[in-house]
Amino acid sequence: MQDMVTDTAPNRNTAPRALRRQRCNGPKNLAIMDGRTPTLRRDYAMNDKPHDTGEPDPAHRAEAIRQFEAFLRRKGLKQTRQRELILSTFLATDEHLTADELYRRVQNRNPEIGFATVYRTLHLIVDSGIAREREFLAGKKYYEHVVGETREHHHLICRDTDRIVEFYLPDDIRKKLEAIAREHDFELTDVRLELFGRYVGDSDD
Repeated sequence: MQDMVTDTAPNRNTAPRALRRQRCNGPKNLAIMDGRTPTLRRDYAMNDKPHDTGEPDPAHRAEAIRQFEAFLRRKGLKQTRQRELILSTFLATDEHLTADELYRRVQNRNPEIGFATVYRTLHLIVDSGIAREREFLAGKKYYEHVVGETREHHHLICRDTDRIVEFYLPDDIRKKLEAIAREHDFELTDVRLELFGRYVGDSDD
């Protein structure tokens, strides 16, 4: 279930700064609910240098581009070189980016593209279903692509460092949640877990 998104671009100088994260070796002693260890998806630590290793494989990338172009046609919009570059830049990472961080990366490739164009295009990407908007901490909105995903993933967020760990929910826990929903006459369609705490592992992991 997606959040509502406005097309009004904020002032670039007041946009929240993105967290700079790097793929890490993996978490230690991750456990939730009944002590079972969830599957790690991605692990990032604040203040590490960006490390773009999450670009979709060529088939998924091509499918994402086709999906975005089809969405634009339905909306009566054209695929421009600027939108194509912004989408390409966004797909080139598996980090959680703010609009401001994406803008800086786009600027590195084409300084003539303005922040408002990046902001509006990013929300078109979200509306097309290629990406999701997340607000882990108050006032900070992050965007992540979901190209090629076949399972829901969830997040552990450190309040002290803003470290973010993504994990998959074990099937038995998902079934427990479905049972809880049925007890209250609900059919479970989506699960979104955002677990907040403090990272207690090694700082250099």
